[in-house]
Parts: sequence; C-alpha cells; structure tokens
Amino acid sequence: IEAGKLVLQRNTVAFPGFVGQLVRMFELQAQTKGLDLRLETPQALPDTVYTDEKRLRQILINLLSNAIKYTDKGTVTLRVSYHQPLVEFEVRDTGAGIAVTELKRIFEPFERSASAIGVPGTGLGLTIASLLTQVMGGDITVTSVEGEGSVFRVRLLLTTDGRQVLMPGAEARIRGYLGPRRRIMVVDDDPSHRMLMRDALDPLGFLVSEATNGVQCLESLALDNPDMLLLDISMPGIDGW
Repeated sequence: IEAGKLVLQRNTVAFPGFVGQLVRMFELQAQTKGLDLRLETPQALPDTVYTDEKRLRQILINLLSNAIKYTDKGTVTLRVSYHQPLVEFEVRDTGAGIAVTELKRIFEPFERSASAIGVPGTGLGLTIASLLTQVMGGDITVTSVEGEGSVFRVRLLLTTDGRQVLMPGAEARIRGYLGPRRRIMVVDDDPSHRMLMRDALDPLGFLVSEATNGVQCLESLALDNPDMLLLDISMPGIDGW
C-alpha cells in the first residue's frame, strides 16, 4: 500500500447483501462473548454500488473485529447511511474506549491502546484500514470516551447506476458440526496467534490444544492424539515444514 502499487478494482457490488453478509460473519463471535451485534441501515439502500469489494470488505472486517475484540459487554453496531454518492459506515461499540492522548496515534503502525494489553493483535489492523480508505479516496475518523466505547466512521464515494445484481446463494451459517468432538493442535511460537485460533475454533466445538514449538508438538502427539495439526511455518528449532 505504502509503495503505491495497490491497484483498485471496480466491482459491481450488491450492496444490501454485502452489508448483511459482513454482519453474519461476526454473529457467532459476538454471541460467544455475549454481545448484541446490530445492523442499522436506512429503509432504502442502493441495490448496487461500484467499489473495490475486496478492499472495502477488508476495511470493515478490521473495524468490526476490533470492536468485538475490545468489547466485553453491551453492543456492537454497524450503521450504514447513504446520501448519493456518499456512503458512511459507522462501527460503534460499548467497549473500553480509547484515551484522548492515544487517539492521535491509533492509526499508526504497531500502536495499540492501553485497553489492548493482554488482547491478541499486531497493531496493524487500523493502519491498514486507514491506508486503504485513503487509497479509495475516503476518510476514516474515530471518537471515543474512555470506559464507554468508541465510534469509527468511514466515508466513501460509491456511485450507483440503479441496476439490480443477484447475490450468490446464501452461505451456510456454520455454528458447529455433527459427530464426535474433533481435536486440533495449534503449533505456533506466537501466543497471540495461538489465542486467535483458539477463539475461532472453541465456539465451533473443537477441542483445542497448543504447542509452542515443533519439539513440544512431537512430544505431545501421543498424549493429545489430535485429528488435525495447524502448524506455523516459521518457528525456532523445528519449523512447520
């Protein structure tokens, strides 16, 4: 992105379906934490808009993921407003909030707020979301009250021609699986990566064990007897390969 070599695509996006799909992606994660995940849209959204669908999805996924990650109780809301051709996406949470002194640097690489202590992450999600928004000709802002929550707003110009586009068939909303519980061993020397995988797999009913390196993995195989291994490629000593 910073090298200026990112080429934007012009996709025709079925807009209401795109927004609904985003929220469904995070429903299970929100339910696991006991959060109320809401979608608020005006009665009339354009059926289609032109934008780089992949990049727009990446921006909103980063914002929604952060909102759920840093909210322990209450609600996370995605609010969409449209005033042709301006679209505003607002991600609002009732989480820990961000101190005033940290707001100016929250979009800087590897910068994380005090509320992020002990929460897995790289400190790059907001940086990527901000850079992508700028490349797409929009802007991203944040307001926050420490202890009460945060609001991130993304404003973009998304044109439309009024055409209708059929969405692909609805994807299955996976909440678990049938049959005996399956064991997965996550092998990674980075504890935040292991925690991320556990957060994704535990709610689906998998029995997750962890190993911090290749040697520990081999020593634990007989005891844990996993059905599948998720291996980090780059580890000290014995690597994933």
